[in-house]
Amino acid sequence: MRFRFRGNPVKNTCDNILPLAKLKVGQKGVVAYLQTANRQRLQKIMAMGILPGKTITLLQKFPSYVFQVGLSQFAVDRELAEAIILQDVDRIN
Repeated sequence: MRFRFRGNPVKNTCDNILPLAKLKVGQKGVVAYLQTANRQRLQKIMAMGILPGKTITLLQKFPSYVFQVGLSQFAVDRELAEAIILQDVDRIN
């Protein structure tokens, strides 16, 4: 279940949706939405330029989640990685 900014639940419309934390290293996905009711987490994610429609590639899972968006690389903890929900994971080359 995902949440709008005010925390109201919205049903998933795509079957191939999972959080960044569930990707395998090297896998890519398109940001579908951000799932958090915490305003500070949402602002932190958006400040990194992670918005719906952006393609993310997971580079590393341990000790922190390292991923690439465009030419930039970011490291986040598990909580933030769980808040970034991706779609079309297997369809991107």
